[in-house]
Amino acid sequence: MPSETLQPSTPTPALLLSIGWVNHSWAQLDAIISAVYVSTLNLDPVEAGITIGRIETRAKVEKLKKIYRHRKNKRAESIFTAISKTLDKERNLRNALTHGNYMGQTKKGEYIWIILPAFIVDDSFSGNEMFVSDDDKIMEHSKIIISLCGQLLEIFDPKEMRKLFDLPSRVRK
Repeated sequence: MPSETLQPSTPTPALLLSIGWVNHSWAQLDAIISAVYVSTLNLDPVEAGITIGRIETRAKVEKLKKIYRHRKNKRAESIFTAISKTLDKERNLRNALTHGNYMGQTKKGEYIWIILPAFIVDDSFSGNEMFVSDDDKIMEHSKIIISLCGQLLEIFDPKEMRKLFDLPSRVRK
């Protein structure tokens, strides 16, 4: 990329807000997927939380897909197959925003991130993977993730899912 097209800068408050919205959206999706998992298997919420607490969202989706395939529930299996495909498609943007090193903005208004652990190594080039996005793509991404949350809340029993959220809470000291 020609250096004259990149304007190194710190992220604007609007971009930081968008990044926060993406991370918040994924956190909500992960919580809802965990609640679906608990309600699907009728698990004790604490034991389920201990077991699946830090498992990646997509891994939980894959487990739910297999559970519903085992139960021969084609509708639920297809829902989790579709969610899995959506997460595969959306993961690159989320990973760039969450784990990438922000490099600046182009004159066209595109944002540039370098994904440090994702090196490109081939016969003609070795270097960092770069990710390019803009405001519209970031907002569309958040809408897609939030829509998955809405779909799950419409399909699965919210009363059963509440078991995970209705545990006693406290502030850590």
